[in-house]
Amino acid sequence: RVGSLVMLLGLVAAATGLALLLGDSAIDRTVVGVLVDLVIVVGIYVFIGLTGVFSFGHLGFVAIGAYAVGLLTVPVGTKEVLFRSMPDALDQLHLPFVPALVVGGLVAAAAALVVAVPLSRMAGLTAALATLSILVMVYTVASNWDQVTNGAQGMSGIPTNTTLGVAFAAALVVITAVWLFQESRLGLQLRATREDPIAARAVGIRVGRERGIALVVS
Repeated sequence: RVGSLVMLLGLVAAATGLALLLGDSAIDRTVVGVLVDLVIVVGIYVFIGLTGVFSFGHLGFVAIGAYAVGLLTVPVGTKEVLFRSMPDALDQLHLPFVPALVVGGLVAAAAALVVAVPLSRMAGLTAALATLSILVMVYTVASNWDQVTNGAQGMSGIPTNTTLGVAFAAALVVITAVWLFQESRLGLQLRATREDPIAARAVGIRVGRERGIALVVS
């Protein structure tokens, strides 16, 4: 298992190093996009891979975190020009990129915590359809909440902070953290619920609670 972690980290480092070596802006953007997608996939793995419960809704949580970071990093002066109807509490709120990134992750996790309670009582196709409804709700709110998200027009004026170095560092941190989580006691219990939920309950594992934790972590 350590070998697979080292191999994946090596591939990420190789791709980043190659982009730096070539020094082409188009390649940089492509590698940054790949690293961002990798972070998302690794996060989804925490829930789907460890619990065996399929989820259609994780991109909804990605959107929640992304909107939160966007709202926090757009300069106040830009908000006053581009988002005239934004509530004052958000209009005057601004954070540097890294703190905003942490807050965005926490906001997404908080949203997951809200839905984790009912979702943890479901399994199989029922849970998968419930996660699809989450994605639909997030899309509907984001497309129509003009005061905050600018509706279907989307947000503009967001600073470009996700450089190749930032994306590389994020990928390393997320991959390592997920590997440690997978090898932890909770990770082993989650895999037990995936393989045989009835046997897992028989040995004292609280399947619903463990899956709820996995959703929040992912």
